[in-house]
Amino acid sequence: QQQQQQQQQQQQISSSASVSTSTSTSASVNRSLLLDLSHTRLHHVHVLELVQALDAAASLQTLILENCKLNDNELEVIGKGLLRINGNGNGNGNGNGPGGGGEPLSLVRLSLRSNKISNRGVVGLCPYFRATTTLRELDLSKNHIGSRGASSVLHAFRDNPNAN
Repeated sequence: QQQQQQQQQQQQISSSASVSTSTSTSASVNRSLLLDLSHTRLHHVHVLELVQALDAAASLQTLILENCKLNDNELEVIGKGLLRINGNGNGNGNGNGPGGGGEPLSLVRLSLRSNKISNRGVVGLCPYFRATTTLRELDLSKNHIGSRGASSVLHAFRDNPNAN
């Protein structure tokens, strides 16, 4: 019986340790300046979780999603997350922000290189491009973006009243 109690205590300690580890990891993610998920296959459910995390990541400056096999549907979800229009946490979510969303995430660098993004997907990012005041580097290379998508991106930045 004493052995059984010791095992239960060890399990409780182990559970507590994992909870505190996940809490501290969560706190450090919220203060992180860089999130690099390159070469990580992001399925739709992962993209939804990423968008939730973006809403709480006020200080995130660099988001690297290279070679994640992102498609147009997933990129449209990410575009909404960059505008934080889902209303969880920092974004106001009332639709009054630029592009119809909340406050845009203050990214300086966004890399979406080597995904499965076409014109439709990149158009889903344009409301963010119209609203951002901080983005200085964008990598959309090695995707399937044609002249229509490229033109949409160019016009979005040109129409941004805060663009330098």
